[in-house]
Amino acid sequence: MKRTVQETRQQAVQQRLILEAAKDYAIYTTDLEHRITSWNAGAEAMLGYTEAEILGQLADVLYVAGDRQRGIPQSEAQKALSEGRAENERWHSRRDGSQFYGSGVLTPLLGEAGQVIGLVKIMRDLTAQKRTEVAMSTSERRLRLAIEATELATWDWNLLTDEVHWNEQHFRLFGMESRPNTVGPDDFLSHVHPDDQDRLIQLLREAITKRSVYDTEFCAVLEDGSQRWMSGYGRVTEEVNDQPVRMNGVMFDISQRRRAEESLRQLEKRNSFLLQLSDALRPLADPISIQETVTQTTRNFFGADRCYYSLVEEGNAIIKREASRPNIPSVVGVYPLNQFPFFQALVDVGHPFVVDSVHSTTLIDAELIRQCIHLQVISFIAVPVIKNNKPVGILFMSQCEPRHWSELEVKLAQETAERTWSAVERANANEALSQTARRKDEFIAMLGHELRNPLAVLTNTLFYLQITEGQDESLSYPAGISRMSRQVQHLSRMVDDLLDVSRIRQGKIKLQRQRIDLTQVVAQTIEAVRPLFKEQNRSVAVYLPSEPLFVNGDATRLAQVLMNLLVNGAKYTNEGGHVWVSLTQEPDHVLLQVEDDGMGIPADELRAIFDVFVQGNTSLDRPHGGLGLGLAVVKQLVESHQGRIEALSAGPGQGSQFIVWLPQLTATPFVLPPETNKNKTTMNYGRVLLVDDNKELTELTTKIMQTLGYEVHACFSGQEGIEAAETWQPDVMLLDIGLPHLDGYAVCAYIRQQPWGQSLPIIALTGYGQEADKQRSWSAGFDAHLLKPIDYTALPGLISQTIAAKK
Repeated sequence: MKRTVQETRQQAVQQRLILEAAKDYAIYTTDLEHRITSWNAGAEAMLGYTEAEILGQLADVLYVAGDRQRGIPQSEAQKALSEGRAENERWHSRRDGSQFYGSGVLTPLLGEAGQVIGLVKIMRDLTAQKRTEVAMSTSERRLRLAIEATELATWDWNLLTDEVHWNEQHFRLFGMESRPNTVGPDDFLSHVHPDDQDRLIQLLREAITKRSVYDTEFCAVLEDGSQRWMSGYGRVTEEVNDQPVRMNGVMFDISQRRRAEESLRQLEKRNSFLLQLSDALRPLADPISIQETVTQTTRNFFGADRCYYSLVEEGNAIIKREASRPNIPSVVGVYPLNQFPFFQALVDVGHPFVVDSVHSTTLIDAELIRQCIHLQVISFIAVPVIKNNKPVGILFMSQCEPRHWSELEVKLAQETAERTWSAVERANANEALSQTARRKDEFIAMLGHELRNPLAVLTNTLFYLQITEGQDESLSYPAGISRMSRQVQHLSRMVDDLLDVSRIRQGKIKLQRQRIDLTQVVAQTIEAVRPLFKEQNRSVAVYLPSEPLFVNGDATRLAQVLMNLLVNGAKYTNEGGHVWVSLTQEPDHVLLQVEDDGMGIPADELRAIFDVFVQGNTSLDRPHGGLGLGLAVVKQLVESHQGRIEALSAGPGQGSQFIVWLPQLTATPFVLPPETNKNKTTMNYGRVLLVDDNKELTELTTKIMQTLGYEVHACFSGQEGIEAAETWQPDVMLLDIGLPHLDGYAVCAYIRQQPWGQSLPIIALTGYGQEADKQRSWSAGFDAHLLKPIDYTALPGLISQTIAAKK
């Protein structure tokens, strides 16, 4: 009887301890008729009933009406009795009629003899989480804790006999089979991680000797070797003659909370580093400074012995900056991948390469291990940056001793590598934009200079002829006209270059491609350019094959390619210099080479030599004129023929070489179609109506055309042109587009609406030569499109063709 009373008292003490340790929980017990028999302070705070009010009432009053009607209280009690526990999350009713969402567990309550005498329920209020549904980690942790804390493990330690009694949950938390007999303190300590054992022993001793509360967290090692985090709480509950004789406590699993906290710590660590890195990179615009900052910041954060970011360009790993501790050999330099298998292996793997110790790894071969040891690289993370299936960079961190790199560190290294590449690319793009802007500014200044030079010659020649009336034998009218003609041709070439660049870049050049013998094109172009070379005291030599070399191309545009290269060679070759042209055959390609012994090209200008607005010397005192567009036109025309071009030079004063590759057609027999009358044009003299508001230009054009044998009638406005076209009835009409008041489009459209004007040949006369301008002319009713200034050698043929086509 005495033993029974003592056990009953111990059980009561144990229950009271549970209530003290779980003040955030509502805990109550019922008899088998579901009437409430005990009520803790947490239940009173949560449900609003005092202990005096609720004892003896059915627990059904705590359920909402709908659940009572469905028999939920009875079904939960039945499940707890039959299965040992019943868990639930549902709405409950408070004393004042309000509702809250609670999570609870219902388990059988055992009597002294182990018989079921009722039920015990532990419940937590989850109303805030349920209503707000906030997906914050803190709220999630609290929710998990609320669920886990209902599974309390209890222990009762007899300090006199050193016997400990665990409940079923205690055994489950340690992954052990339940025992009917007691255990000892060693059973508990054997399931505590060795790193925590001494600390827990000290805390338990202090709780016993000082009557303090034992409240801690520790790592438990389960029977299967797995680990969980536990929270322990307890204190001395019984004394005899001021000597502690009993200690009671609880334990519950907090592993999910600790994992969440660790994840949060790692996330904060990641965000802190990335924020630090972003702040450091933000003001930087130079790729070298970016690499220097990244390596230093990353090394400091990771605590690495060495860190570098390597660019991967043209088969080389290029390390320009590194951060390392003292006495570590530098790795700054250029490493051809085909000669350094270590870097080749890093880019080949295509994903983060992690080695904790080269002494034990099987990921790299013996030679790479030897190289690593020589460079004091014992453990490392290497992150290749791959863009468009090509390696563009490597972020590398290493340690001089073995080190385990965590998953967070590897992911952070990946993100750092990507951000570094982005920052370097952004800096390069900004620098490219700045260079383009500078080149454009230089080009505009050069354009003004280059246009004014021929204009000055024209102006001065005209003025001199006026004041001398052509009587000076050194500059007579014929000599002056010849000089001005050369300058006009020079101006025309510059304008053509400008228009060609614009049209090609916009894809508006339509190539008239056909099967052509490139040998003939080269030969004809050489003959056309010989006078220029002779005049400038340069020589040009050509080496052509005896057999034709056929390509699918536009003969005019390919001749322009060679002409531009020859003019470029003449321009940048000193007096008495030489230019060599050769045409050879390669498998599937025709190779055109233009080489000179001129001023050469500096290495830093070779890569951009074909860019628009690029010219070797843009200073005001440069010895060679031109807009620097010729090579840009060449490159774009070659590429439009599915070819490629390359510039080579050993440096200043070493000459230069331009190599053009064009796809070759097979040399199958090719017979030209018989010539027909359609391809022949004969000049037809006739009546020409000229309409242009520029009176001086119109008068000069009239005189030239009259000299060529045409009868010309000139008008200076659109309305005059309409009237003359109706009354004078010309054979052809040359109509300026840019007329005031009534432009050429409107004039042409009006004439086409008249019966007498439907068959009248009308040629547009304009300074606008884009494809869209031609389309607009044809849409307005024009028959042809003639660009200013007029090429009078081609004009008679154009007039004849237009008249013939209209007939």
